[in-house]
Amino acid sequence: MSQSKPLMKQSNKRTKPNGAAPVPGHLRRLNWLLTINTNQQVDDNLDYNDIIEHFKNLCTKLFSRQMLTQTLCTTPADDWQKIKDVDIDLAIEWHSSEKRLLHCHTMFCVAHYTKVQLNYDFIKRYINQGMAEFYEKSRKLVVNCYFHNRLAPTLQTVEDMKQRIKSYIHKEQQG
Repeated sequence: MSQSKPLMKQSNKRTKPNGAAPVPGHLRRLNWLLTINTNQQVDDNLDYNDIIEHFKNLCTKLFSRQMLTQTLCTTPADDWQKIKDVDIDLAIEWHSSEKRLLHCHTMFCVAHYTKVQLNYDFIKRYINQGMAEFYEKSRKLVVNCYFHNRLAPTLQTVEDMKQRIKSYIHKEQQG
């Protein structure tokens, strides 16, 4: 007699011992390193403190816990109870490159039991609109911000990975 396939697919979800609702599978981690470049050159001879401060405030608000429901997307939608932890750190730079472009490095780490992704369209639109409003008030040209994202692999431990990313994004303050 040949082996037949089971009639029902086995779920990868574990159930609680008391028969309560199933709990999701293993804890997953996503670690993003985002760079948002304003394409705005900062010249030490001119007063750019207002632009730098505005950009810093935009990025700080964008990556705050209050904005998570807009910066992250879950599948299924509104599956927020399955997000266990979020760790965000950012640094604003302009001295690090030869072109002296104002940019932000952001570490965005999410521990979750669901499907999670960044809402790239919202992030880019939020920064571009925020910078456009500022430039309109100060009569400067509106720029289109450049947005680069990459997943950072989890190294030996999550804390090790976070420390390496934090060291990178805060290199200005260290040196």
